[in-house]
Amino acid sequence: MELSFTKMQGCANDYIYLDCRTAGVPENIAALSEKLSRRHFSIGADGIICICAPRTAGADAMMRIFNAAGAEIGVDADGTYPLTPGDDSYTYIATKNTYYHTKGTFAAPTDGDTALTIAAVTPETEDHLTSLKLTSGTTNESDIYLDAADFKTAQHLYTAEIDDVHRVLFAAAAATEGQTIAVQRTDGKETVLENGKEDVSYIPKCITDGPETSPLTVNVSRQDEARGVTFYQEYRVDLTKVLTLSDAVLSVDGTDTAIYQMKAGEITAKSIFDDEVYDYHATILGTAKTAALTLEVPFEGYSVTVDGVRYTPEADPDTGVVPDTVTVSLTLDNKKEQTVTFSACTESGKKAHTYTLTLKKGEPIATTITVTDLSGKTITGALAAVYDKRSSARVWPEADGTFQLVEGLSYTCVATCSGYVGQSLDIVAGTKNKSLSIQLEAAPDTHYGAGVTSDWPSFRGNDNSNGVVDVKTPISRENTVLSWANKLGDGYGSNAVSGPILIKEGGLEFLIVYSGTKLYKVESVTGTVVATGTMCDTSSFAINSATYGAEDGMLFVALSNGVVQAFDAATLQSLWIYHDPLGGQPNCPLTYYKGYVYTGFWNQEDLDANYVCLSATDENTDSGSEEKLARWTYTSKGGFYWAGAYVCDDYLLVGTDDGKDQYFSNTASLLCLDPSTGAVLARWDDLAGDVRCSIARDKDTGLFYFTSKGGYLYTAAVEKGTDGWVITHKASCLLSNGSNDPSTPPMSTCTPVLYNGRAYIGVSGTSQFGAYSGHNITVVDLDSLSVLYSVPTKGYPQTSGLLTTAYDQGDGTAYVYFFDNFTPGILRMLEDKTGQSAASRTTAETYQVGENTYTVDAAYALFTPANDQAQYAICSPITDGNGTLFFKNDSAHLMALTSTVQRIEVTKGPNKTSYIAGEPFDPTGMELTVYYDNGTSRTLPVSTTVNGVTVTYFTYNSTVSEEDGKEGFALSFAPVMYQSDGNGEPVDKAVDVFVTGITVTPRTYQRGDVNGDGAVDVYDLQYMYEHFSGINKIEDYAQLGRLDCNQDGRLNATDMQALYGFLTSGLWDVPSEAHVITVKDDAPKAAEVPQGQLYRLNMSDVFAACGHTVSYRLSGDDAGSQTKLAQDTDGTDYLSFTNRDTGEYHLTITAVCGNDGKVTASHTITVTVTPGDAGDERQYGYDETPADSVTVYVTISNDGAPIYGIDGTALSHLEVEVPYFDLAKQGLAGFYRCHTENGQGAYIDEEVVERPTLLHLYLYLLGVYCQGWDPEDVTEGYQQVLGSESNYTADCYRDILGKEPWNDIGKFLTLNITGGPTSLYMQQFWGHDENLMYFRNHVYPLMGPGWGSTADYILLKDGDIIDLAMFSNWEFWNYGAFACFDADAYNLKPGEALTFKTQKYDTRSVADGGSESVQPVEGLAVYLCDTNWNRLAMLPPEDGNAYQYVFDKPGDYYLLAVDPNAGTSSACYAPATARVSVSAAG
Repeated sequence: MELSFTKMQGCANDYIYLDCRTAGVPENIAALSEKLSRRHFSIGADGIICICAPRTAGADAMMRIFNAAGAEIGVDADGTYPLTPGDDSYTYIATKNTYYHTKGTFAAPTDGDTALTIAAVTPETEDHLTSLKLTSGTTNESDIYLDAADFKTAQHLYTAEIDDVHRVLFAAAAATEGQTIAVQRTDGKETVLENGKEDVSYIPKCITDGPETSPLTVNVSRQDEARGVTFYQEYRVDLTKVLTLSDAVLSVDGTDTAIYQMKAGEITAKSIFDDEVYDYHATILGTAKTAALTLEVPFEGYSVTVDGVRYTPEADPDTGVVPDTVTVSLTLDNKKEQTVTFSACTESGKKAHTYTLTLKKGEPIATTITVTDLSGKTITGALAAVYDKRSSARVWPEADGTFQLVEGLSYTCVATCSGYVGQSLDIVAGTKNKSLSIQLEAAPDTHYGAGVTSDWPSFRGNDNSNGVVDVKTPISRENTVLSWANKLGDGYGSNAVSGPILIKEGGLEFLIVYSGTKLYKVESVTGTVVATGTMCDTSSFAINSATYGAEDGMLFVALSNGVVQAFDAATLQSLWIYHDPLGGQPNCPLTYYKGYVYTGFWNQEDLDANYVCLSATDENTDSGSEEKLARWTYTSKGGFYWAGAYVCDDYLLVGTDDGKDQYFSNTASLLCLDPSTGAVLARWDDLAGDVRCSIARDKDTGLFYFTSKGGYLYTAAVEKGTDGWVITHKASCLLSNGSNDPSTPPMSTCTPVLYNGRAYIGVSGTSQFGAYSGHNITVVDLDSLSVLYSVPTKGYPQTSGLLTTAYDQGDGTAYVYFFDNFTPGILRMLEDKTGQSAASRTTAETYQVGENTYTVDAAYALFTPANDQAQYAICSPITDGNGTLFFKNDSAHLMALTSTVQRIEVTKGPNKTSYIAGEPFDPTGMELTVYYDNGTSRTLPVSTTVNGVTVTYFTYNSTVSEEDGKEGFALSFAPVMYQSDGNGEPVDKAVDVFVTGITVTPRTYQRGDVNGDGAVDVYDLQYMYEHFSGINKIEDYAQLGRLDCNQDGRLNATDMQALYGFLTSGLWDVPSEAHVITVKDDAPKAAEVPQGQLYRLNMSDVFAACGHTVSYRLSGDDAGSQTKLAQDTDGTDYLSFTNRDTGEYHLTITAVCGNDGKVTASHTITVTVTPGDAGDERQYGYDETPADSVTVYVTISNDGAPIYGIDGTALSHLEVEVPYFDLAKQGLAGFYRCHTENGQGAYIDEEVVERPTLLHLYLYLLGVYCQGWDPEDVTEGYQQVLGSESNYTADCYRDILGKEPWNDIGKFLTLNITGGPTSLYMQQFWGHDENLMYFRNHVYPLMGPGWGSTADYILLKDGDIIDLAMFSNWEFWNYGAFACFDADAYNLKPGEALTFKTQKYDTRSVADGGSESVQPVEGLAVYLCDTNWNRLAMLPPEDGNAYQYVFDKPGDYYLLAVDPNAGTSSACYAPATARVSVSAAG
């Protein structure tokens, strides 16, 4: 049913009002009241009040009241109210003169009582609100809706105008003493304003969307404890809406034309529509034939007027969807200037802003541009692209090839051609420049990538973007093993490792990946890095791979800020760099085709970004950083994200984002562009949601397929028609995640895998980062374009699949591989064949929601990354000819997954087969063949050298023993790690091979007979002396062994001493036990350490080691990631043990001789973790009760100085109301806060604590004050904080001390995090790096004794003080501190002396020499500031850290104490802040 209602509230009561004067009270009013009153599930209220026709003459209306339980609270005929006996929750409200009220509570009579008479307290009618100001923001440029100067205490009703799209309101108010000022919100809550505060404060959720008037109520109240009532009075401001437009686009003769904002009658350089700018200017050709204005409206139900004529958006006849744009054709007159007016409008005739566009019509100059070589010969294939210099808008040539330019305007012409040096030329249109010739010089001949080929050169491995191969990849968990994992980066941000491609060179195969600013060449069998190149910047997320261009021998990488860099594929040397003028994230695959590179960029959901074509030609071989010119660019609102192109000679196909904040608007497109010029040949518009995949081509049918975030699989063909290329055979298939809810569509960013008439697609569930929320792998029949079946997954299979046909025996059998984008990043496999209608292989997986446990038959889990490799996974796997799967995930490990090894054979023995016991093994000449269970094999040496780097395929003990001659010399195949068992747990694997045919001769010689003449005499001593002094070095190994006279396994001067002693005494010393490691008698067998504290045990205190290099291994109980074996810079080996959980941990340390791996010794120690010092109670205090919001006080500082937000708000002791919202809306569902045992320690359940955490606060601050977004953009997930490029640049940086911004400000992301729940690590924050720290209530927050807590764990409560400090000094933690005062707020009267002290809490722990308590601190610079943080005075200390100051004037002030080096890289103290309130005397 459709129901019109009004919701009113006051003093914590809220009711739904229904106008029943005409239609009467609904028959189901009781049920309706119960249903609509449910909070969080419906409108939410205390009940319904029906306004009915009056029964009494002279009355305006009669009211019937129904409570939330559906019971009517009414007046009987005798004037009495029927009440529920004993109910003590009744409230009465008495009203006088409309705006003055008294609210009291009472209990109904109990059973037996017959009546109750209440004498309502008469409302007070004295006005108490003395000032009220309403604005749109905190800066001088903010709109003022109600000025304090226009407010009158006795006037209770005001009207103010506000734009319909404005949802943000700030307020400041003052009232008489003792009054509470509260603004009523649309969500039934209220925001209390600080009485008398001059600065405006943000009021959330107080304005309704749309064109209707939004009433704002401010209540001023006081409690009368004596009479048990609340007196309150209402002030109402009716915010009447002024209609706006969201966008305006001018098209002239079919080409988008820039419109420029005007200011004070002057044309500005801003060529973007702004709903608050009302005058625009455009210059067009006087010969223009057609023009159109496309206007976008912000709300449904709007129409537009253009030059007084009304136009209404028309619904799509098929879908019924009403678009939010209207395109209006303009009639161009013959005047040199023409003015067009336009505005939004509604049926009710609401007031609207009028926008004006002035069209200046210039004389056309038909300009001819030719591109020639230096001899004047026209270059075939050259392109001259012309751009309007002001707006960078492309000017397209006419049919005859001429450019119609406007006389007097400036243009840029870019002339390019593969094989030539491009040129950019600025021109002014005019009769003198009607014919231009641009000469291009031939580029130098180059031969890059010598010897390099590739079987997988790009993201999808082939020109069809269809990941289908015919190699035997692993197909069972039992026959799949992780070969190697190499960590080449960190996390998933700018330092993430990219997806891989493959190249071949010199008979070996290599992976090409990048991370940070490094480009890596990685040997594919072992994961060994054999070469690196240097990139000019980082990537944003490193999601995409590099691309190899075979014809040019180059590698291409897209980087942050709209950069593409080219490298020599053989040497990894940089060749050229492109910088896109619009910048943007480089999230699209690069497509290489016949000497050109194509890719796109993305800025924000609704901002412009380019798709670009670049010539691969190296135009300056003397420079590796030459600036590349684009051949052409195509600009699209919303840009291009993961959009990979299909390119052929005739056309290029690529998808766009939808250009809207939401990701499922019907405004995305499939573009068909001319690959040579960038001209639009055809397009398919009105696609549902962002197209974030590559365009895949079915080679059998020639049809193209792609997906969208609106939840569709689309298909189309491109055909040559009589008027050019057209997109035909357009069709779509709606995917499913089980919700059937338009707000949670089955989005897909997966490039479809096409085979045997089927498409395989990864589909998102209802919560992108929620486990088992409907995520699935879907199989679609391409003939009928319908879903055949789907199989669930834990996480969203967000990237594209890999399909192998190698096992097809004529039944269409295919195996398809997808990754879960959810920790641990399971690799799933779908087995499918012709006629199959359900998953044939699944894995039973159990999960819990609250107290309920569920089991699902998920897609078969082939491999589950474990330990350090377990993480979210956004990667499309690739494979080599042996069926090895290569991939990466957010752990930043690059990994290889192979079939298990069946056997290893020595196919060529070593050249050297005869040894003396103890002699080093020599594998020269040896070859081994590894046979895999999938039937493939590869022949390898024991090791090889690439670019001076040793690549080791087999490991072995360094020396040969007598046993090796009997049993065979053992080698271990190096690239083998672990498999996954049926529960996804890792199972270690090892594969050995034995080399037979080795002859080992025992050592037989007389001790001391160095020269081997059968006697021990002075000649042996002479022989030894000549060797050690370098006069006559001994090379023969057998003879070298005789030098070890003291038999300690080493050859040095002590052997001469032993021989000399024998010759002089006839006795040998007792020999040391060479190659023996022993455990010392006093080695500790037990130790105790408090929770979170460090226990260190040097290995020299445990083992008496042999003289060789010794390595150590740790095994036993899992003591956590903080327990490890480590080594000091001086080479001292030690055990480092730290754990937050009490209990006994049995650890075994094994020492291994570096010269003989068989020589070992082991020692077991039991470390008991005892309860640690609980610390200051302020380090905990986590309230786990639900809360919709909390109010805290925040300071964000850089190098010791508090900073201002992007909107000019001082982020110093800033009062912030932090709302609770679902972290999943920011893609952080993995960081939900759950319950603990006693407010600390590990989580004990999976139930989410619905209360704001410090993570909520940081997301809110980053969105509002770093990015400049509306609060709802963060809380509703309209904008994503995580991974967004920082808007906080040097241009907007300001701190309270007026210092310079940090280095590389804005280079880093707004927020990038690594780690998991309770171990969240902010790698990038506020456009700064990870060199930061945060305190709560001036202390280091803890999760448990000695164990720090992270932002996702820290629950907030009202009044918390939050300090986050960023530093340039990487040693700040070693000798820094967080400063504070001895109170956070001080209250006094004029003439009173304020006394206070400066204090600190060290950033170092006690273990590191710090103090885990508040300590006095001297020497800080202390300032008195006004409420705008202007420094009024610098305060000297009275004594040490004690200060005193006398305030003469009442008012509010702030204290600020900063590091004396604040604002410089030497700063290491976070600032202290406190508020001072000086009240008027008396």
